[in-house]
Amino acid sequence: MKRILTVLMAAALVFAFAMPAVATDMSVSGTYYFEGMYQDNGTFTENGTSHALAFQRMRLAPVWKVQEGLTVGARMDVMERRWGEYAVAATQAAGSDVDDNISWEQAYVDFNTGIGKFKVGYQDAGTWGTDFTDGGTSTPRIKYERGFGPVTVMAIWEKGASTNSYLGENDITNATQSDSDDETYAIAGIYKWDGGNAGLLAKYYNYASQSGATASPDLGYKVKSYLISPYFKANFGPVAVEAELDYLMGDAAKYEQSAAGREDIAADGYSYYVKATVNLGPAYVGGQFAFVSGDDPTTNDNEAGPKGGESYNPFLILYNDDVDKFMGAFGTATTIADSSYDGDELMNGYLWQVFGGISPIEKLSIFACFGGSVADDTRVNTTTTYLNDDIGYEFDVTATYKIYDNLSYMVGFGYLWTGDWFKGTDASAKIDNDYVVLHKLSVSF
Repeated sequence: MKRILTVLMAAALVFAFAMPAVATDMSVSGTYYFEGMYQDNGTFTENGTSHALAFQRMRLAPVWKVQEGLTVGARMDVMERRWGEYAVAATQAAGSDVDDNISWEQAYVDFNTGIGKFKVGYQDAGTWGTDFTDGGTSTPRIKYERGFGPVTVMAIWEKGASTNSYLGENDITNATQSDSDDETYAIAGIYKWDGGNAGLLAKYYNYASQSGATASPDLGYKVKSYLISPYFKANFGPVAVEAELDYLMGDAAKYEQSAAGREDIAADGYSYYVKATVNLGPAYVGGQFAFVSGDDPTTNDNEAGPKGGESYNPFLILYNDDVDKFMGAFGTATTIADSSYDGDELMNGYLWQVFGGISPIEKLSIFACFGGSVADDTRVNTTTTYLNDDIGYEFDVTATYKIYDNLSYMVGFGYLWTGDWFKGTDASAKIDNDYVVLHKLSVSF
C-alpha cells in the first residue's frame, strides 16, 4: 500500500511541476452598452407610428497566450437583443429565454514566424482605412502581415458568404460544380509617419456561387471584380484630415451561357469620403462629405459604388445602424422596398455635415451637427423615376458624461426634416418629419 501511495504522490508532484510549463495566460477585453430610444415617426408618414425600445449588447474577446508569439483568440456577442424580446430561431429555439443567447463569431490563431505574422480563422474583416465603407464583419480568412520599418504589407485570402447555401461553401451542395463558392484575394500596404498614416488596398472578388445555374433568367454567372482603395489620415497642426476612395471595376456578372437579350454586366462604381476637424483647445469644429455613386438603370453596367458601411454612422437617424437594426427599417413602403436606398448605409447619394463639440468640464463633452443627404440617381428602374432627390436634413445634439474612465453615459436628440424622396412616385403622398430621443450607457474593459 505504501508503494502505491508513494507512486501516486510522485506522479502528482510531476504533474504539479509540469502544469505551469504548459499553462496559458488568458486576457479578456470587451464592451457592453445599454440604449433606450424613442422614435416619433419611423415611417416618415403623416400621423405615423412611434416606438419606444430598450436594447443592449455585450461583446467579449478572450485571448489565450500559449507562448511568446503565439495566441489563440475568439469573440462572442452576448444577448444582443431588445429588452423583453424572445430570441429568433436563427440563434436558438423560438420562444426560449433570450438570457441563453450567445453568438460565437470568431475563433482564430495568431502567430509570428521568421517571415512574418499569420492570423488564421474567423476574424475581423471588412475594415480598412477610415470607418467609411466598413462593416466590421467576422469572416473566415488567412491574413499575412510583415513590417519593413514604417511600412506594413499584407496579403489576405477570404472565404465569402455564399448566396446559394447557408453553408457558404457550395462545393458541398453543388453536384456539377467543383468550384462554386465565393472568395476574395487582397494585397495591401500601410505607411506610417509621425502624425499620420496612409494605405492602399487592392482586392479581387471571385464569386462563383451562381456558377452552373441553368434556370432563366438567372443563368449561371461569376462575379470577377476589383476594388482599389487608397486612404490617408494626417494631422497638420491643429487640423486633422482623413479621406478614403473606393473604386469598384471589372465584371459584376460574367454569364456562362448565352441567352436572348442577356449581356455581361460590368462593374463601374465608386465612393469617396473626406473629413476635417480643427482642434480649438476645449472645443473643436469640422465637416465631412461623402458620396456613393448610384446605378443608372438605363445602362447594362452596374455603376453602384461600395456602400457607406454599417460602421459609418454620421447621424442619429439617417444611416444609423442602431436605429435600423433595433427600431426597424424606416421610410414609406415604397422607399423601404427600393434597392437604391438603405436606412443604415449611405448608398446612391451625397452626404454633407458640419459639426462641433466642446468639453466645458473634464468629464463632460457636448457634440452637435447639422447636415443633409441627396440621392445621386432618382431612377429606380428603367420605367420608374422618383419625384425628388432630397432625402432630408438632420440636426443632432448629444452630451456624454464619464462616470468612470471606462464608463460613460450619453443622452441625445436628433431631428430629421424628411425630404420629398420619401414620397416616391406619389405626388399626393403626405410625409412628415421624425425625431429620436435616446440615452446610452457604455462600458469598455
